Amino acid sequence: MTRAFRPRFARIVCMVLAVALILATAALFAVSPSFGIYEFHAVDYIGTIIFVALLLGLLWIQYQVRIEVYDWGIRVKNLVRSHELEWPELIAVEFGDGPWVRIDTTSGETISAMAIQSSDGEFARKEAVRLATLIDYHSTPKKMISASSRRRSTRTGNRVLSNEHGYFSAL
Repeated sequence: MTRAFRPRFARIVCMVLAVALILATAALFAVSPSFGIYEFHAVDYIGTIIFVALLLGLLWIQYQVRIEVYDWGIRVKNLVRSHELEWPELIAVEFGDGPWVRIDTTSGETISAMAIQSSDGEFARKEAVRLATLIDYHSTPKKMISASSRRRSTRTGNRVLSNEHGYFSAL
């Protein structure tokens, strides 16, 4: 399996928020016995713990967003839904003005992949190019590649370009 695609900035934000939430909850519990005119009771502690656990769960779900690459295809894990797509189903990667990359499929469906986010800047663009290269490599029928084109691609290497619409394709 190739290295998974994961957002950088969103994962850092999730980690920082989780630590801040835990520290704030610990500080609240430390000062709660003398918390002004309101006195914390057992139900308040339990409610706070449940609320913090729910928030930490949401942060964990965001932290787990990724695209996993396998021999058979890719698994796109977003916040709510996951998609398993085989290589022949994949057509192109679009990374235009939107917040994350979109993957076009042969069925006409466009799947948003939150693993490559525009907030990551140049890193995200490179990851979109890497995904487009993988799609191009795996969707090319192996038996149709001639020996001369194999020699040419090994000699010059694959160049990956994007057009003005943000579509990536390997040449």
